[in-house]
Amino acid sequence: MKYLILLFGGLITFAGLAITVSPQPVLSLLDRYKQHVALYVLAVGVRLLLGAILIVYAPQSAFPLVLRIIGIVSIAAALGILLIGPGRLQRLIDYLLAKAGTIIRPAGVIGILLGAFLIYAVY
Repeated sequence: MKYLILLFGGLITFAGLAITVSPQPVLSLLDRYKQHVALYVLAVGVRLLLGAILIVYAPQSAFPLVLRIIGIVSIAAALGILLIGPGRLQRLIDYLLAKAGTIIRPAGVIGILLGAFLIYAVY
């Protein structure tokens, strides 16, 4: 479990760095695949998996309450995406892509901080 959290933390940190340094390739990739069902399944599946792993591993971490809360939020986000369905998720992505100029770099920084925190919490 620890290594999966370290992997997720590393991937989240890397994605945050990529978004912060050069957001256009990430935005283009998201725009290209927003209509694919695989993106919807991935959005739900990754959040469910990460949430479950965080909740199970939380007692062994340096910040059990925080990891448990992040896990619960991750599962809630997965259920929210599941409830809105692929069509509304695509419209949400379109909306966020239209607003990306103002929110993308701060979102990248948040990703860097979240990923680094996950690594720190379990290392």
